[in-house]
Amino acid sequence: MVGEAQSGREALQLLAALAYGVVFLDIEMPGLDGVSLAERIAAGDYGSPLVVFVTAHDRHAVPAFDVEAVDYIPKPLDPRRVAATTDRLLLRRQGTAAAGRWSPCSSRRALLPGAMARRPFRCRSTRSPT
Repeated sequence: MVGEAQSGREALQLLAALAYGVVFLDIEMPGLDGVSLAERIAAGDYGSPLVVFVTAHDRHAVPAFDVEAVDYIPKPLDPRRVAATTDRLLLRRQGTAAAGRWSPCSSRRALLPGAMARRPFRCRSTRSPT
């Protein structure tokens, strides 16, 4: 994890300072909510990071995908669900041409947010997801 923000406005400051490849957003953040922040990201003002929403409110799933989020992870976090999301992120970043050489175990931990990256991790995947 490179940065952590407590509000949407703080997240904008971080996005302006560094080029992020992936952004994990909570939908209900103080000030600027996650969907509005994702819309600002999609407008191209802050590079082109991939967006994943992490929230306890499943009623926000449709708006999350309306702003072209890669995925939506419900709270509490399930390590298997987070691993599946990181698989999608890796495939999206590497492109489908690299999918034949792709190894989910080699780089999945690098994409896990915060405490998830520090948990014991065992990868059982032997092929790229479809």
